[in-house]
Amino acid sequence: MYGDYYAQPPDRPPARTLPDAPEALVGRERELWELVAVLEPGSGAPAVVVAGLAGVGKSALAVTAAERALEHG
Repeated sequence: MYGDYYAQPPDRPPARTLPDAPEALVGRERELWELVAVLEPGSGAPAVVVAGLAGVGKSALAVTAAERALEHG
Protein backbone atom coordinates (compact mmCIF):
# COMPACT_ATOMS: atom_id res chain seq x y z
CA MET A 1 0.00 0.00 0.00
CA TYR A 2 1.33 3.41 -0.97
CA GLY A 3 -0.71 6.44 0.04
CA ASP A 4 -4.33 5.86 -0.91
CA TYR A 5 -3.51 3.17 -3.44
CA TYR A 6 -4.62 -0.37 -2.66
CA ALA A 7 -3.51 -3.19 -4.91
CA GLN A 8 -6.46 -5.06 -6.33
CA PRO A 9 -6.32 -8.62 -7.60
CA PRO A 10 -6.50 -8.72 -11.38
CA ASP A 11 -9.79 -9.66 -13.00
CA ARG A 12 -7.95 -11.89 -15.44
CA PRO A 13 -4.95 -14.23 -15.20
CA PRO A 14 -1.56 -12.59 -15.60
CA ALA A 15 -0.21 -12.35 -19.11
CA ARG A 16 2.33 -14.95 -20.12
CA THR A 17 5.50 -13.19 -21.14
CA LEU A 18 7.78 -16.15 -21.73
CA PRO A 19 9.43 -16.46 -25.12
CA ASP A 20 8.57 -19.57 -27.11
CA ALA A 21 10.29 -22.72 -25.90
CA PRO A 22 12.47 -24.53 -28.41
CA GLU A 23 10.91 -27.47 -30.20
CA ALA A 24 13.64 -29.81 -28.95
CA LEU A 25 15.96 -29.73 -25.97
CA VAL A 26 18.70 -32.30 -26.49
CA GLY A 27 20.67 -33.91 -23.67
CA ARG A 28 19.16 -31.91 -20.81
CA GLU A 29 16.37 -34.15 -19.50
CA ARG A 30 17.92 -34.56 -16.02
CA GLU A 31 18.51 -30.81 -15.64
CA LEU A 32 15.07 -30.07 -17.04
CA TRP A 33 13.24 -32.27 -14.53
CA GLU A 34 15.38 -30.93 -11.66
CA LEU A 35 14.35 -27.39 -12.59
CA VAL A 36 10.69 -28.34 -12.97
CA ALA A 37 10.76 -29.91 -9.50
CA VAL A 38 12.33 -26.80 -7.99
CA LEU A 39 9.71 -24.60 -9.65
CA GLU A 40 6.84 -26.54 -8.06
CA PRO A 41 4.84 -24.55 -5.51
CA GLY A 42 6.00 -25.34 -2.01
CA SER A 43 9.49 -26.41 -3.08
CA GLY A 44 10.97 -23.71 -0.86
CA ALA A 45 13.19 -22.31 -3.61
CA PRO A 46 12.81 -18.52 -3.79
CA ALA A 47 14.87 -18.31 -6.99
CA VAL A 48 16.71 -20.52 -9.45
CA VAL A 49 19.99 -19.66 -11.15
CA VAL A 50 21.02 -21.36 -14.38
CA ALA A 51 24.70 -20.73 -15.07
CA GLY A 52 27.02 -21.77 -17.86
CA LEU A 53 29.04 -20.63 -20.83
CA ALA A 54 27.50 -18.60 -23.61
CA GLY A 55 25.62 -20.62 -26.19
CA VAL A 56 25.16 -23.82 -24.17
CA GLY A 57 21.36 -23.49 -23.95
CA LYS A 58 20.69 -21.85 -20.59
CA SER A 59 17.78 -19.78 -21.89
CA ALA A 60 16.30 -22.73 -23.77
CA LEU A 61 16.52 -24.85 -20.61
CA ALA A 62 14.97 -22.15 -18.43
CA VAL A 63 12.10 -21.42 -20.82
CA THR A 64 11.34 -25.12 -21.33
CA ALA A 65 11.36 -25.70 -17.56
CA ALA A 66 9.03 -22.75 -17.02
CA GLU A 67 6.65 -24.06 -19.70
CA ARG A 68 6.60 -27.53 -18.12
CA ALA A 69 6.10 -26.10 -14.64
CA LEU A 70 3.13 -24.07 -15.90
CA GLU A 71 1.64 -27.22 -17.43
CA HIS A 72 2.00 -29.12 -14.15
CA GLY A 73 1.10 -26.34 -11.78
